[in-house]
Amino acid sequence: PVHSLDGTLNGDAAFGASTIVVGSTGHVDFDGAGDYVQVADASDLDFTGDMSMSAWVKTSSGATQIIVRKTFAYEMFVYNGHLGALFGTGATWSGADIVEGASDIDDGAWHHVAVTYDDTADTVNLYVDGVLDVTDSTYPVSVGANTYDVYFGMWNDGTGSGFDLSGSMDEVRLYDRALSATEVDRLQDYGFDISLTPESDINPINTEHTVTAQLTPALSYIPVLFEVAGANSGGGLPYVYTDGSGQAVLDYTGTVAGTDTITACIDVSDVFNGGVCNAPDP
Repeated sequence: PVHSLDGTLNGDAAFGASTIVVGSTGHVDFDGAGDYVQVADASDLDFTGDMSMSAWVKTSSGATQIIVRKTFAYEMFVYNGHLGALFGTGATWSGADIVEGASDIDDGAWHHVAVTYDDTADTVNLYVDGVLDVTDSTYPVSVGANTYDVYFGMWNDGTGSGFDLSGSMDEVRLYDRALSATEVDRLQDYGFDISLTPESDINPINTEHTVTAQLTPALSYIPVLFEVAGANSGGGLPYVYTDGSGQAVLDYTGTVAGTDTITACIDVSDVFNGGVCNAPDP
């Protein structure tokens, strides 16, 4: 995703309690009446070519409701109970260019939704729960930049306001490229492959050990949980987010002579205060 940026809760938008499914820890609840998250405009939020948006969303309303919006540039929203997407030049856009999905997402359950835009191919893809829902391969607009803020849950930027979300949202991601179908699928279930390097190593006591986990496909800001078992057993360690190359690096110092086995996993129980891999990938 683009760099981490802070947003401001407005109205009665509030962080909800955790539920053990991917896409719900620390989610934000919106009551459909003036609640939104606002992120100030930044260059990292301006896209002038390929881009992708994804999020987890839960709602029982089929009305038009904003998930993420930068006016006249890009928008992902609930539309007639389906996923909707709209792109603009940065200065203008048209409702005639809305792409509407086919799968229902207004059933009160958590759904992972994603929109990818390939500027060169003029193609917009909509995904629901990791599955391609609708494709528009003749999209007529190239995305443009502007100075509007980014909004989640509704919009209120001086051009108007409304389309309030009545429901919950989590894990909103913006990418400056068109994600592949495999990448979208991995985001909805965290089913990444993990390889560790080096496969083996010898380090003197009281020196730093470095182990790198590589995710496939390589996506950034994915939490990887490392575990150390053996002479320096420490159990579950704090998880490390992957960088732009899909890598997470563990540095630790062994203080006891012996053999350590290091494993890593993407285990959502850690996100939910678990901290131990149930089935670590070596």
